[in-house]
Amino acid sequence: MTNFEIIHIFNHSWNKVSYFHWNKYPNKYNDSVISVDIIDRKIDNEILKTTRIITSKIILPDFIKKLIKTDCCYIIENSEINYNDKTLTLKSSNLFFRDILLITEYIKYQSDQTGTKTIMTQKCEISVNIFGGNYLENKILNTISHNSSNGFKAINYFIENELKN
Repeated sequence: MTNFEIIHIFNHSWNKVSYFHWNKYPNKYNDSVISVDIIDRKIDNEILKTTRIITSKIILPDFIKKLIKTDCCYIIENSEINYNDKTLTLKSSNLFFRDILLITEYIKYQSDQTGTKTIMTQKCEISVNIFGGNYLENKILNTISHNSSNGFKAINYFIENELKN
């Protein structure tokens, strides 16, 4: 298993960052997301809980795409918004070939103490259960790390362009 953690600070309030998190697809920094569908949403003890299915193009080496014979994947994302604490937490994982490849991502957006910035913590666990797993885990890790930086850019782009309007 390979894992990593990234901490990123947005110079924008939690309200803005969390709003644009929900509206970041499609964007010019990541064209792999095909669709995002909400399959469940409820309020439980003042916490908004949402489950979404994300359909995405597979961003894996070509030889893996040939092995699995598909070019898209499905991801389940569970989120909780606690407006009182100013936190948005997400857990997502792939729904395809989980016995061979399991990618689980945890993201938390939380307001800093001043309320002017948002701290995002992203953790990812990657497990490949076939021969050459370590090599594949590192390739996938590099792709996810690259996409993370594009996610930061997308949210900042949307916020800055919204502020101009």
